[in-house]
Amino acid sequence: NADLSGRLLVNDETFTIDGKGYIERAWGNWSYKNPLQKFSDMKKTVSTYAKLGLWWLSQRKTRIPRHISFTTENNVFGYDWFWGVTENNWSILFGNLMFWLSRGPSFGVLSVTPDGKNFWDFANVTFRYNKLFYVKEYDFYYPCDMEIIGMLDDKKIHLRVWNTMKPYEYVDSYKNSKSFYKAWALLEMPGRLEGTYTDKEKEIKLQGDCKIVPQRQSSVLGHNSLKIDLLLPPKGFGLDIDFVSHYLKKKIKTKLHLVPHPSFRFNVKKII
Repeated sequence: NADLSGRLLVNDETFTIDGKGYIERAWGNWSYKNPLQKFSDMKKTVSTYAKLGLWWLSQRKTRIPRHISFTTENNVFGYDWFWGVTENNWSILFGNLMFWLSRGPSFGVLSVTPDGKNFWDFANVTFRYNKLFYVKEYDFYYPCDMEIIGMLDDKKIHLRVWNTMKPYEYVDSYKNSKSFYKAWALLEMPGRLEGTYTDKEKEIKLQGDCKIVPQRQSSVLGHNSLKIDLLLPPKGFGLDIDFVSHYLKKKIKTKLHLVPHPSFRFNVKKII
């Protein structure tokens, strides 16, 4: 969350800039296309992420999610990311490793600071997509509108972020025809955020601007998704499963409810 000022020249017209900016840094021998290329550092990497994983687990309560979704494009080599600054000058950063999930628990962190001095790191975060864009040439979807809910002790933050302009799609196709992945894609878009922060003492409305940056690697299998909705007590007991496969060109829906009214449905449609 940095102050920014200067001049911007667009088509021979000069604009005065006075607002907020974001500075990002990255160090090390790293490649988005081949993130596992340096095996000599693997021991240190595993140790570091093991510590992060234990911290992540310490903030979460084990429970069965009622809604969970998976997609092939949300593989471990991609991420969801956004940064925003609110009208009351809060700074908010969300980063999520995918692990094929497209709805459910986040395997990342939501960092919030209301004043630049105190920071809250939420590891107990769930997310869902409200709207997706589709890249037909490489057969993958990415989010442009999403919601997250973070819990930390008595603190709760519920945010929605969405794009306000058409995304910039940087897609770099792999030249190796034998590769399992077809392309690496970085999708950047300016957006807005809104939501609420609550604790034992107060509720604060949050509104502001943000930058949303999903990153994906599309595979030769194309888009495939699995959505599971659980019906749990006291409402009943059962599940709904939606499976969509562009690779198999099939759409399968299954409904199995045992309580309160037993029912079973199974439907298969061909995708043209």
